[in-house]
Amino acid sequence: MYLDGSSGCTLCTGLTAGMASKIGVIALVLTLLVFLRLCSTRLSRCAGCRTALTRLIARLSLLVAASGLAAKTKQLISFYQLATSVQSVFGVTFPREVRSVLSVFSFLSLNVFELGLPTGCMGLGSFHQRLMFMLFLPIALLFGTLPVAWWHLRKAHASKRGARALLLSAMPMGLKVLFVFFPLVSSLAVQAYDCETFDDGESWLRADFSLKCGLVSGDVQQMQRTREYEAVRATAFVCVLFYALGVPLLFLGLLMSCRKQLSRVAPPTPRSASLSFLCSEYRKRWFYWEVIESVKKLFFVSLIRLAPLLQSAQGGMTQLLVAIMCSLTMLVCQLSAAPYSRPSDNLLSVLSNAAHCLLLLGALTLKLGSLTDALDEQLSSQLQSIFAVPAGPVLVVLLCSTLVSVIFSLAVTNPLYLTLPYSLKQNLALTLAITVTITLTPTLGDAERGVARSQPAKVALHCTKRSRPPAAITR
Repeated sequence: MYLDGSSGCTLCTGLTAGMASKIGVIALVLTLLVFLRLCSTRLSRCAGCRTALTRLIARLSLLVAASGLAAKTKQLISFYQLATSVQSVFGVTFPREVRSVLSVFSFLSLNVFELGLPTGCMGLGSFHQRLMFMLFLPIALLFGTLPVAWWHLRKAHASKRGARALLLSAMPMGLKVLFVFFPLVSSLAVQAYDCETFDDGESWLRADFSLKCGLVSGDVQQMQRTREYEAVRATAFVCVLFYALGVPLLFLGLLMSCRKQLSRVAPPTPRSASLSFLCSEYRKRWFYWEVIESVKKLFFVSLIRLAPLLQSAQGGMTQLLVAIMCSLTMLVCQLSAAPYSRPSDNLLSVLSNAAHCLLLLGALTLKLGSLTDALDEQLSSQLQSIFAVPAGPVLVVLLCSTLVSVIFSLAVTNPLYLTLPYSLKQNLALTLAITVTITLTPTLGDAERGVARSQPAKVALHCTKRSRPPAAITR
Protein backbone atom coordinates (compact mmCIF):
# COMPACT_ATOMS: atom_id res chain seq x y z
CA MET A 1 0.00 0.00 0.00
CA TYR A 2 1.01 3.60 -0.54
CA LEU A 3 -0.38 6.93 0.62
CA ASP A 4 -2.30 8.82 -2.05
CA GLY A 5 -2.87 12.48 -1.25
CA SER A 6 -6.40 12.47 -2.65
CA SER A 7 -7.84 9.09 -1.64
CA GLY A 8 -5.77 7.97 1.33
CA CYS A 9 -4.16 4.51 1.46
CA THR A 10 -4.26 2.76 -1.92
CA LEU A 11 -3.42 -0.83 -2.72
CA CYS A 12 -0.54 -1.56 -5.12
CA THR A 13 -2.78 -3.26 -7.68
CA GLY A 14 -1.06 -2.01 -10.82
CA LEU A 15 0.04 1.00 -12.80
CA THR A 16 -2.82 3.49 -12.92
CA ALA A 17 -3.23 6.20 -15.52
CA GLY A 18 -2.18 8.94 -13.09
CA MET A 19 0.94 7.05 -12.03
CA ALA A 20 1.85 6.29 -15.63
CA SER A 21 1.43 9.93 -16.68
CA LYS A 22 3.68 11.18 -13.86
CA ILE A 23 6.38 8.64 -14.61
CA GLY A 24 6.10 9.42 -18.33
CA VAL A 25 6.45 13.17 -17.80
CA ILE A 26 9.50 12.70 -15.57
CA ALA A 27 11.12 10.33 -18.08
CA LEU A 28 10.34 12.72 -20.96
CA VAL A 29 11.89 15.70 -19.17
CA LEU A 30 15.03 13.75 -18.28
CA THR A 31 15.35 12.43 -21.85
CA LEU A 32 14.92 15.94 -23.25
CA LEU A 33 17.59 17.36 -20.95
CA VAL A 34 20.07 14.63 -21.90
CA PHE A 35 19.27 15.10 -25.60
CA LEU A 36 19.80 18.85 -25.45
CA ARG A 37 23.05 18.37 -23.57
CA LEU A 38 24.34 15.84 -26.08
CA CYS A 39 23.32 17.90 -29.09
CA SER A 40 24.36 21.34 -27.83
CA THR A 41 27.88 21.03 -29.24
CA ARG A 42 26.74 19.81 -32.64
CA LEU A 43 24.12 22.56 -32.90
CA SER A 44 26.70 25.19 -32.03
CA ARG A 45 28.92 23.87 -34.85
CA CYS A 46 26.01 24.22 -37.26
CA ALA A 47 25.58 27.93 -36.50
CA GLY A 48 25.95 28.69 -40.20
CA CYS A 49 23.06 26.44 -41.14
CA ARG A 50 19.86 28.15 -42.17
CA THR A 51 17.40 25.63 -40.84
CA ALA A 52 14.49 26.91 -38.83
CA LEU A 53 15.33 24.64 -35.90
CA THR A 54 18.89 25.98 -35.67
CA ARG A 55 17.73 29.60 -35.80
CA LEU A 56 15.08 28.94 -33.15
CA ILE A 57 17.57 27.27 -30.80
CA ALA A 58 20.05 30.11 -31.36
CA ARG A 59 17.42 32.71 -30.49
CA LEU A 60 16.37 30.79 -27.40
CA SER A 61 20.01 30.52 -26.31
CA LEU A 62 20.45 34.27 -26.69
CA LEU A 63 17.24 34.89 -24.76
CA VAL A 64 18.32 32.60 -21.92
CA ALA A 65 21.74 34.27 -21.75
CA ALA A 66 20.32 37.81 -21.86
CA SER A 67 17.64 37.22 -19.23
CA GLY A 68 19.82 35.28 -16.81
CA LEU A 69 17.28 32.46 -16.80
CA ALA A 70 19.78 29.98 -15.35
CA ALA A 71 20.41 32.16 -12.28
CA LYS A 72 16.68 32.73 -11.75
CA THR A 73 15.97 29.01 -12.08
CA LYS A 74 18.56 28.30 -9.39
CA GLN A 75 16.91 30.82 -7.09
CA LEU A 76 13.44 29.40 -7.71
CA ILE A 77 14.63 25.85 -7.01
CA SER A 78 16.26 26.99 -3.75
CA PHE A 79 13.18 28.97 -2.70
CA TYR A 80 10.70 26.16 -3.29
CA GLN A 81 12.97 23.66 -1.56
CA LEU A 82 12.67 25.95 1.48
CA ALA A 83 8.97 26.70 1.02
CA THR A 84 7.84 23.10 0.63
CA SER A 85 9.74 22.06 3.77
CA VAL A 86 8.14 24.60 6.14
CA GLN A 87 5.15 22.40 7.01
CA SER A 88 7.13 19.27 7.79
CA VAL A 89 9.99 21.05 9.58
CA PHE A 90 7.88 23.22 11.88
CA GLY A 91 4.83 20.99 12.29
CA VAL A 92 2.29 23.42 10.85
CA THR A 93 -0.52 22.88 8.36
CA PHE A 94 -1.08 25.60 5.77
CA PRO A 95 -4.60 26.38 4.48
CA ARG A 96 -5.85 24.27 1.63
CA GLU A 97 -5.33 27.02 -0.98
CA VAL A 98 -1.69 27.47 -0.01
CA ARG A 99 -1.09 23.72 -0.08
CA SER A 100 -2.60 23.59 -3.57
CA VAL A 101 -0.24 26.32 -4.80
CA LEU A 102 2.77 24.60 -3.25
CA SER A 103 1.77 21.30 -4.84
CA VAL A 104 1.65 22.98 -8.26
CA PHE A 105 5.22 24.22 -7.87
CA SER A 106 6.48 21.16 -6.00
CA PHE A 107 8.31 20.01 -9.13
CA LEU A 108 10.70 22.95 -8.64
CA SER A 109 11.84 21.48 -5.33
CA LEU A 110 12.83 18.30 -7.27
CA ASN A 111 11.94 16.10 -4.30
CA VAL A 112 11.32 12.57 -5.58
CA PHE A 113 9.03 11.69 -2.66
CA GLU A 114 6.84 14.79 -3.13
CA LEU A 115 5.83 14.05 -6.73
CA GLY A 116 2.95 11.72 -5.81
CA LEU A 117 4.67 8.57 -7.05
CA PRO A 118 3.74 5.24 -5.39
CA THR A 119 7.09 4.87 -3.63
CA GLY A 120 5.64 2.19 -1.36
CA CYS A 121 5.02 0.01 -4.41
CA MET A 122 8.55 0.64 -5.70
CA GLY A 123 10.34 -0.91 -2.74
CA LEU A 124 10.74 2.43 -0.96
CA GLY A 125 8.10 2.05 1.73
CA SER A 126 10.32 2.15 4.81
CA PHE A 127 12.43 5.05 6.00
CA HIS A 128 15.66 3.07 5.65
CA GLN A 129 14.85 2.17 2.04
CA ARG A 130 14.17 5.82 1.17
CA LEU A 131 17.37 6.88 2.87
CA MET A 132 19.45 4.31 0.98
CA PHE A 133 17.80 5.36 -2.28
CA MET A 134 18.63 9.04 -1.72
CA LEU A 135 22.17 8.13 -0.71
CA PHE A 136 22.98 6.30 -3.95
CA LEU A 137 20.81 8.21 -6.48
CA PRO A 138 23.12 11.29 -6.71
CA ILE A 139 26.16 9.00 -6.91
CA ALA A 140 24.61 7.12 -9.83
CA LEU A 141 23.81 10.40 -11.58
CA LEU A 142 27.37 11.62 -11.02
CA PHE A 143 28.73 8.51 -12.71
CA GLY A 144 26.18 9.06 -15.48
CA THR A 145 27.78 12.41 -16.32
CA LEU A 146 30.98 10.68 -17.44
CA PRO A 147 29.47 9.05 -20.60
CA VAL A 148 27.89 12.39 -21.51
CA ALA A 149 31.25 14.13 -21.11
CA TRP A 150 32.93 11.42 -23.20
CA TRP A 151 30.34 11.98 -25.94
CA HIS A 152 31.30 15.65 -26.05
CA LEU A 153 35.01 14.90 -26.26
CA ARG A 154 34.85 11.95 -28.68
CA LYS A 155 35.89 14.06 -31.69
CA ALA A 156 38.36 16.29 -29.88
CA HIS A 157 42.10 16.10 -30.33
CA ALA A 158 43.86 13.21 -28.61
CA SER A 159 45.61 15.63 -26.26
CA LYS A 160 42.23 16.91 -25.06
CA ARG A 161 40.65 13.54 -24.32
CA GLY A 162 42.54 12.57 -21.19
CA ALA A 163 41.14 11.82 -17.76
CA ARG A 164 41.58 15.45 -16.64
CA ALA A 165 39.66 16.77 -19.66
CA LEU A 166 36.92 14.19 -19.06
CA LEU A 167 36.50 15.26 -15.42
CA LEU A 168 36.49 18.97 -16.31
CA SER A 169 33.85 18.35 -18.96
CA ALA A 170 31.69 16.39 -16.51
CA MET A 171 32.15 18.85 -13.62
CA PRO A 172 29.38 21.34 -14.62
CA MET A 173 26.81 18.54 -14.79
CA GLY A 174 28.06 17.04 -11.53
CA LEU A 175 27.79 20.39 -9.76
CA LYS A 176 24.18 20.71 -10.88
CA VAL A 177 23.39 17.25 -9.53
CA LEU A 178 24.93 18.09 -6.14
CA PHE A 179 23.19 21.48 -6.07
CA VAL A 180 19.80 19.82 -6.44
CA PHE A 181 20.19 16.75 -4.26
CA PHE A 182 22.37 17.69 -1.30
CA PRO A 183 19.61 19.58 0.61
CA LEU A 184 17.12 16.78 -0.07
CA VAL A 185 19.46 14.04 1.17
CA SER A 186 20.49 16.13 4.19
CA SER A 187 16.88 16.85 5.11
CA LEU A 188 16.00 13.16 5.03
CA ALA A 189 19.14 12.09 6.89
CA VAL A 190 18.68 14.34 9.94
CA GLN A 191 15.17 12.93 10.46
CA ALA A 192 16.85 9.68 11.54
CA TYR A 193 17.84 11.38 14.81
CA ASP A 194 14.32 12.50 15.70
CA CYS A 195 12.57 9.89 17.84
CA GLU A 196 9.49 10.35 20.01
CA THR A 197 9.24 8.68 23.42
CA PHE A 198 5.86 7.59 24.79
CA ASP A 199 4.56 6.87 28.28
CA ASP A 200 5.63 3.22 28.32
CA GLY A 201 9.23 4.17 27.55
CA GLU A 202 9.17 2.98 23.94
CA SER A 203 10.67 5.36 21.38
CA TRP A 204 9.59 5.43 17.73
CA LEU A 205 10.99 7.30 14.74
CA ARG A 206 8.85 10.35 14.06
CA ALA A 207 9.36 10.13 10.29
CA ASP A 208 8.28 6.46 10.23
CA PHE A 209 6.30 5.19 13.21
CA SER A 210 6.76 1.61 12.04
CA LEU A 211 10.44 1.83 13.03
CA LYS A 212 11.14 1.42 16.74
CA CYS A 213 14.13 3.44 17.94
CA GLY A 214 14.50 1.64 21.25
CA LEU A 215 13.44 1.58 24.88
CA VAL A 216 14.12 4.42 27.31
CA SER A 217 14.69 3.20 30.85
CA GLY A 218 16.08 4.60 34.07
CA ASP A 219 16.24 8.08 35.47
CA VAL A 220 19.08 9.06 33.12
CA GLN A 221 16.73 8.59 30.14
CA GLN A 222 19.26 6.45 28.24
CA MET A 223 17.91 4.64 25.20
CA GLN A 224 18.66 1.04 24.32
CA ARG A 225 18.57 1.22 20.53
CA THR A 226 17.26 -1.56 18.34
CA ARG A 227 19.38 -3.20 15.65
CA GLU A 228 17.20 -1.77 12.85
CA TYR A 229 17.52 1.74 14.21
CA GLU A 230 21.30 1.41 14.55
CA ALA A 231 21.47 0.59 10.83
CA VAL A 232 19.36 3.66 10.04
CA ARG A 233 21.61 5.89 12.15
CA ALA A 234 24.73 4.54 10.45
CA THR A 235 23.28 5.25 7.00
CA ALA A 236 22.16 8.71 8.11
CA PHE A 237 25.66 9.47 9.42
CA VAL A 238 27.14 8.63 6.01
CA CYS A 239 24.58 10.91 4.32
CA VAL A 240 25.35 13.77 6.69
CA LEU A 241 29.09 13.29 6.24
CA PHE A 242 29.05 13.18 2.44
CA TYR A 243 26.21 15.59 1.63
CA ALA A 244 25.42 17.93 4.53
CA LEU A 245 29.11 18.57 5.32
CA GLY A 246 30.92 17.38 2.21
CA VAL A 247 29.07 19.26 -0.53
CA PRO A 248 29.36 22.81 0.92
CA LEU A 249 33.02 22.14 1.74
CA LEU A 250 33.54 20.83 -1.81
CA PHE A 251 31.97 23.98 -3.26
CA LEU A 252 34.17 26.15 -1.04
CA GLY A 253 37.33 24.22 -1.89
CA LEU A 254 36.71 24.36 -5.64
CA LEU A 255 35.96 28.08 -5.59
CA MET A 256 38.92 28.94 -3.40
CA SER A 257 41.28 26.90 -5.57
CA CYS A 258 40.38 29.21 -8.49
CA ARG A 259 39.89 32.42 -6.50
CA LYS A 260 42.42 34.40 -8.56
CA GLN A 261 40.77 33.45 -11.83
CA LEU A 262 37.25 34.01 -10.50
CA SER A 263 38.26 37.40 -9.09
CA ARG A 264 39.66 38.39 -12.52
CA VAL A 265 43.15 38.75 -11.06
CA ALA A 266 44.57 35.95 -13.24
CA PRO A 267 43.48 34.73 -16.69
CA PRO A 268 40.84 31.98 -16.70
CA THR A 269 41.79 28.32 -16.82
CA PRO A 270 39.80 25.24 -17.91
CA ARG A 271 39.14 24.40 -14.26
CA SER A 272 37.84 27.89 -13.43
CA ALA A 273 35.64 27.79 -16.54
CA SER A 274 34.12 24.49 -15.39
CA LEU A 275 32.96 26.22 -12.17
CA SER A 276 30.73 28.71 -13.99
CA PHE A 277 27.58 27.09 -12.58
CA LEU A 278 28.61 28.12 -9.08
CA CYS A 279 29.74 31.69 -9.71
CA SER A 280 28.83 33.01 -13.17
CA GLU A 281 25.85 35.06 -11.96
CA TYR A 282 27.70 36.73 -9.07
CA ARG A 283 29.95 39.75 -9.03
CA LYS A 284 33.65 38.97 -8.86
CA ARG A 285 33.82 40.24 -5.28
CA TRP A 286 31.18 37.71 -4.19
CA PHE A 287 32.22 34.71 -6.28
CA TYR A 288 31.83 32.49 -3.17
CA TRP A 289 28.22 33.51 -2.46
CA GLU A 290 26.93 30.11 -3.60
CA VAL A 291 28.56 28.59 -0.51
CA ILE A 292 26.54 30.97 1.68
CA GLU A 293 23.36 30.00 -0.15
CA SER A 294 24.20 26.32 0.34
CA VAL A 295 24.70 26.80 4.08
CA LYS A 296 21.39 28.69 4.26
CA LYS A 297 19.51 25.83 2.58
CA LEU A 298 21.28 23.30 4.77
CA PHE A 299 20.22 25.17 7.90
CA PHE A 300 16.56 25.66 7.04
CA VAL A 301 15.83 22.20 5.62
CA SER A 302 18.15 20.09 7.76
CA LEU A 303 19.88 21.57 10.79
CA ILE A 304 16.76 23.22 12.18
CA ARG A 305 15.21 19.74 12.41
CA LEU A 306 17.73 18.86 15.13
CA ALA A 307 15.91 21.06 17.67
CA PRO A 308 14.84 18.02 19.78
CA LEU A 309 18.52 17.25 20.39
CA LEU A 310 18.85 20.74 21.94
CA GLN A 311 15.98 20.14 24.39
CA SER A 312 13.56 22.06 22.18
CA ALA A 313 10.31 20.51 21.00
CA GLN A 314 9.98 19.63 17.33
CA GLY A 315 7.82 22.35 15.75
CA GLY A 316 8.03 24.45 18.90
CA MET A 317 7.93 28.21 19.14
CA THR A 318 11.66 28.45 19.93
CA GLN A 319 12.53 26.55 16.77
CA LEU A 320 10.30 28.80 14.67
CA LEU A 321 11.55 32.03 16.23
CA VAL A 322 15.19 31.03 15.60
CA ALA A 323 14.33 30.33 11.96
CA ILE A 324 12.63 33.73 11.60
CA MET A 325 15.63 35.56 13.05
CA CYS A 326 18.04 33.70 10.77
CA SER A 327 15.85 34.37 7.75
CA LEU A 328 15.73 38.08 8.55
CA THR A 329 19.51 38.08 8.97
CA MET A 330 19.95 36.54 5.51
CA LEU A 331 17.58 39.15 4.07
CA VAL A 332 19.67 41.97 5.56
CA CYS A 333 22.89 40.38 4.25
CA GLN A 334 21.36 40.07 0.78
CA LEU A 335 20.28 43.72 0.80
CA SER A 336 23.71 44.87 1.97
CA ALA A 337 25.84 42.73 -0.35
CA ALA A 338 23.77 42.67 -3.57
CA PRO A 339 26.02 39.84 -4.82
CA TYR A 340 24.39 39.28 -8.22
CA SER A 341 25.65 41.08 -11.29
CA ARG A 342 22.14 41.65 -12.67
CA PRO A 343 19.78 43.98 -10.76
CA SER A 344 16.83 41.71 -11.55
CA ASP A 345 18.62 38.77 -9.91
CA ASN A 346 19.30 40.83 -6.79
CA LEU A 347 15.66 41.89 -6.62
CA LEU A 348 14.48 38.32 -7.11
CA SER A 349 16.77 37.17 -4.30
CA VAL A 350 15.41 39.89 -2.00
CA LEU A 351 11.84 38.92 -2.89
CA SER A 352 12.55 35.23 -2.27
CA ASN A 353 14.14 35.94 1.12
CA ALA A 354 11.27 38.25 2.08
CA ALA A 355 8.73 35.63 0.94
CA HIS A 356 10.46 33.00 3.07
CA CYS A 357 10.28 35.33 6.07
CA LEU A 358 6.56 35.84 5.45
CA LEU A 359 6.01 32.08 5.19
CA LEU A 360 7.69 31.59 8.56
CA LEU A 361 5.65 34.42 10.08
CA GLY A 362 2.52 32.85 8.62
CA ALA A 363 3.47 29.54 10.20
CA LEU A 364 3.95 31.30 13.55
CA THR A 365 0.55 32.97 13.17
CA LEU A 366 -1.14 29.65 12.41
CA LYS A 367 0.44 28.11 15.50
CA LEU A 368 -0.90 30.94 17.64
CA GLY A 369 -4.29 30.54 15.99
CA SER A 370 -4.36 26.80 16.73
CA LEU A 371 -3.48 27.51 20.36
CA THR A 372 -6.30 30.04 20.61
CA ASP A 373 -8.76 27.56 19.09
CA ALA A 374 -7.66 24.87 21.56
CA LEU A 375 -8.21 27.21 24.53
CA ASP A 376 -11.37 28.77 23.12
CA GLU A 377 -13.63 27.78 26.03
CA GLN A 378 -11.11 28.85 28.67
CA LEU A 379 -10.53 32.37 27.33
CA SER A 380 -12.78 35.31 27.97
CA SER A 381 -14.36 37.16 25.07
CA GLN A 382 -11.88 40.02 25.48
CA LEU A 383 -8.88 37.68 25.30
CA GLN A 384 -10.44 35.90 22.34
CA SER A 385 -10.71 39.19 20.46
CA ILE A 386 -7.09 40.06 21.34
CA PHE A 387 -5.53 36.75 20.31
CA ALA A 388 -7.89 35.93 17.42
CA VAL A 389 -6.08 35.31 14.14
CA PRO A 390 -8.12 36.32 11.05
CA ALA A 391 -7.84 33.62 8.42
CA GLY A 392 -8.25 35.87 5.36
CA PRO A 393 -5.18 38.12 5.74
CA VAL A 394 -3.01 35.12 6.67
CA LEU A 395 -4.16 33.32 3.53
CA VAL A 396 -3.40 36.36 1.37
CA VAL A 397 0.10 36.73 2.84
CA LEU A 398 0.90 33.04 2.38
CA LEU A 399 -0.38 32.93 -1.19
CA CYS A 400 1.51 36.07 -2.15
CA SER A 401 4.66 34.64 -0.58
CA THR A 402 4.45 31.46 -2.63
CA LEU A 403 3.67 33.22 -5.93
CA VAL A 404 5.70 36.43 -5.89
CA SER A 405 9.02 34.84 -6.96
CA VAL A 406 7.54 33.03 -9.96
CA ILE A 407 5.55 36.07 -11.14
CA PHE A 408 8.57 38.35 -10.86
CA SER A 409 10.77 35.85 -12.74
CA LEU A 410 8.25 35.58 -15.57
CA ALA A 411 7.99 39.35 -15.77
CA VAL A 412 11.71 40.11 -15.97
CA THR A 413 12.45 37.31 -18.47
CA ASN A 414 9.87 38.60 -20.93
CA PRO A 415 11.45 39.45 -24.33
CA LEU A 416 9.79 42.89 -24.30
CA TYR A 417 11.44 43.65 -20.96
CA LEU A 418 14.87 42.68 -22.32
CA THR A 419 14.69 45.26 -25.14
CA LEU A 420 14.40 48.19 -22.73
CA PRO A 421 17.37 50.40 -21.75
CA TYR A 422 19.36 49.36 -18.68
CA SER A 423 18.22 52.23 -16.43
CA LEU A 424 14.59 51.71 -17.38
CA LYS A 425 14.89 47.96 -16.74
CA GLN A 426 16.31 48.63 -13.28
CA ASN A 427 13.49 51.02 -12.37
CA LEU A 428 10.84 48.75 -13.86
CA ALA A 429 12.18 45.74 -11.97
CA LEU A 430 11.99 47.68 -8.72
CA THR A 431 8.43 48.75 -9.55
CA LEU A 432 7.46 45.15 -10.31
CA ALA A 433 8.96 44.01 -7.02
CA ILE A 434 6.82 46.51 -5.11
CA THR A 435 3.54 46.10 -7.00
CA VAL A 436 3.40 42.37 -7.72
CA THR A 437 2.11 41.58 -4.24
CA ILE A 438 -0.50 44.35 -4.42
CA THR A 439 -1.84 43.09 -7.75
CA LEU A 440 -2.34 39.63 -6.27
CA THR A 441 -4.47 40.83 -3.36
CA PRO A 442 -7.75 41.77 -5.18
CA THR A 443 -7.91 38.36 -6.87
CA LEU A 444 -8.00 36.65 -3.49
CA GLY A 445 -11.16 38.29 -2.16
CA ASP A 446 -13.33 35.23 -2.75
CA ALA A 447 -10.75 32.95 -1.19
CA GLU A 448 -10.49 35.21 1.84
CA ARG A 449 -14.25 35.18 2.37
CA GLY A 450 -14.30 31.41 1.97
CA VAL A 451 -11.64 30.91 4.58
CA ALA A 452 -13.35 33.31 6.94
CA ARG A 453 -16.36 30.99 6.90
CA SER A 454 -14.28 27.87 7.63
CA GLN A 455 -11.80 27.35 10.41
CA PRO A 456 -8.19 26.70 9.36
CA ALA A 457 -6.64 23.33 9.98
CA LYS A 458 -5.54 22.91 13.56
CA VAL A 459 -2.06 21.88 14.54
CA ALA A 460 -1.87 19.19 17.18
CA LEU A 461 -0.42 20.39 20.47
CA HIS A 462 2.51 18.29 21.69
CA CYS A 463 2.42 17.30 25.35
CA THR A 464 5.24 16.16 27.52
CA LYS A 465 3.47 12.86 28.18
CA ARG A 466 2.31 10.92 25.16
CA SER A 467 0.49 7.63 24.83
CA ARG A 468 1.75 4.76 22.72
CA PRO A 469 0.86 5.06 19.00
CA PRO A 470 -2.06 3.00 17.77
CA ALA A 471 -1.33 -0.54 16.64
CA ALA A 472 -2.37 0.35 13.10
CA ILE A 473 0.33 2.97 12.89
CA THR A 474 3.05 0.80 14.35
CA ARG A 475 2.28 -1.92 11.88
